[in-house]
Amino acid sequence: MQNNYFTFPMETLNISQSYNEGNHLPHTTGTPKDYPIDICGIDSGQSAVFCPCDEMIVTAVYNPNNKNYANTLYLESTTSCITPSGKDIVFMTLTHINDIEMARFHKGQIFKRGSIICYEGTSGNATGNHIHLCVGFGTCTNMTQNNFGKWVMKGDNRLPQEMMYVDRDFTTTIKDSKALNWRDIPQEETVVQDDHNKCNALISTLKAEIAQLNAEKEDLLLKAEKEAEATFTKEIKKDGLYAINLHEGEILKIK
Repeated sequence: MQNNYFTFPMETLNISQSYNEGNHLPHTTGTPKDYPIDICGIDSGQSAVFCPCDEMIVTAVYNPNNKNYANTLYLESTTSCITPSGKDIVFMTLTHINDIEMARFHKGQIFKRGSIICYEGTSGNATGNHIHLCVGFGTCTNMTQNNFGKWVMKGDNRLPQEMMYVDRDFTTTIKDSKALNWRDIPQEETVVQDDHNKCNALISTLKAEIAQLNAEKEDLLLKAEKEAEATFTKEIKKDGLYAINLHEGEILKIK
């Protein structure tokens, strides 16, 4: 991918609960607020969550070792990302990762686009495997309670569909979007790559044609030189000297 788009992090887009329903509603309507969605991949087993931009760094690890509290991993892009809402540093939080996975995370850890960050989990008394996903601009390394008593991410929280594009070459299945307006990566990304490939092909063709023309030119020059050496229009002997008339452009070589 040429541009650093911030994209949906699973191969299947399947939302089991949106930010505007169920026990997420107090997150969205309270103060302060965030906009969590529960993502669950193929909805059987534990699907992977992948790094959704060129590079992300772990900024905080919340692992309370208490089954009543959900584990959370905080990540931030190392460079600005292109989102449907603009270009800037972005954050992503992943909640409900299982204890067995949390042991391998540490602050400063780096993930590259397409590498697996974690798998769905059930920490914090979740009723089924999923990841509670929040995204936004800037930095987020902690959470706080809102006026409804919900723990919300502390940062510039944004609607997920206004932060993440869908890369159809990666997220190949849309199972349940919860009627959110997810946008595909802009078409010009593909167009630019196609134009680049066409230009390279045209350059290769032109180089081959030029090489062929140069070879033909060398053959013609060699042929003309040989013909000039062998052709004399007239030879006259006078006073012991030979006068040789040549046509314009012909070459005389004396051995």
